[in-house]
Amino acid sequence: GGCLTKPLDLSRLRAALELPQRSPLVATSASPMLRITPDKIARGLADGEFFVEFQPKIALQTGKVVGAEALARWQTAEFGMVSPAVFIPIAEEAGLISELTDCVLSSAMSQGRKLIERNPGFTIAVNISGSLMSDLTLPERIEEILRRQDVPLSALTVEITETTAMADVDCANDILVRLRIKKIGTAIDDFGTGYSSLAALARLPFSELKIDQSFIKGCETDADMMKIVDASVALAKAFNMKVVAEGVESQEALEIIRRIGCDVAQGFFFAPSLRRSRAERWISQRNSLADEQAGSRQRGAAEAPALAS
Repeated sequence: GGCLTKPLDLSRLRAALELPQRSPLVATSASPMLRITPDKIARGLADGEFFVEFQPKIALQTGKVVGAEALARWQTAEFGMVSPAVFIPIAEEAGLISELTDCVLSSAMSQGRKLIERNPGFTIAVNISGSLMSDLTLPERIEEILRRQDVPLSALTVEITETTAMADVDCANDILVRLRIKKIGTAIDDFGTGYSSLAALARLPFSELKIDQSFIKGCETDADMMKIVDASVALAKAFNMKVVAEGVESQEALEIIRRIGCDVAQGFFFAPSLRRSRAERWISQRNSLADEQAGSRQRGAAEAPALAS
């Protein structure tokens, strides 16, 4: 279903309809050439065509699912599924990214409410576009959406890319500080892909570091890459940040991130992004299994002295 909770700003939509048409873009690799234009995004928002899927995030120490990243999806009547790599840049250029972000955030919180209620401490991560990080009203807008969805502010983690964070450090700092005061988590995403990683970690109040999947993949074969990731994790821990590895796709990658001390992992090795009902079932089963395994380990530990005597 749709994810709009308030009327769209019609003046913005009208402006979008008058923008010059972009060159045709492919919606997905299997699609024919399509014209994905700002007016189609505007109509998709108005018609409730945007939704989210959840990719589970697993705590490596316990094996339990402690959160999920909400990923924007667009199912169009006309074209089928359209890739975020296509619609997000167009929404940014057309000035529709604010509406799209509100829609995704609202949808993530309304659809994720059961996950939050059933799993204490569960957090949902939502990506925030770089173009919104110059809007100093952003923390209050986010708070309003969460209150409207009746979700605790601490259940949200806002993800911004390292490049975005460093584009205007003072502005980013202002927004991040106010988010942290509201108990909203802040994650630096795609860490290691920019040029100012260490400066970003030192200067800005992030609660979480997400290591880019290119680093995780590289660690499997490249000793120097391993040293960079090792140093990044050590630095994040020095700043009391949680470390999340994304794009974990193999047993080898899992063993590497365990070894270097990552706290949380996500990726196809565990699960792809899932629609709400499948995500709820998968997470419930995964956490039940983790609890059973923890219980049997505790029983084993309790029985060990008796066996030894």
